Amino acid sequence: MTKYNDEQCFEIINTYIDTVEKRINPTQAENRILAIAKDFPIHNLSGHLRRARKYLSGKGEYGQQYPANWAMAFLKATNNNPLVIKALKEQQALYLEKDGKCNCKLKELLENL
Repeated sequence: MTKYNDEQCFEIINTYIDTVEKRINPTQAENRILAIAKDFPIHNLSGHLRRARKYLSGKGEYGQQYPANWAMAFLKATNNNPLVIKALKEQQALYLEKDGKCNCKLKELLENL
């Protein structure tokens, strides 16, 4: 993902959560995200929402991992939801298992919760 500042990450993650929890529809989410970051790859929104839904249910995945700044925004937006923490730890374990490495910044973030 392109580098966005912490506030943009937080607002985009909040938009994902609002959409997944059906407080807004995907079209509203697109508009809100583009207002936050006009260069955001909105064509990937359905994938981002699918991944957010998984993480909110406690399931991490291997593939497109959340970088530490996005994970921090996700944790902040969910008040350190235990399911999100579980999913991020699972993500780390999957990367360690498959690639032999994990995101050190994210590892430190999770250890300091």
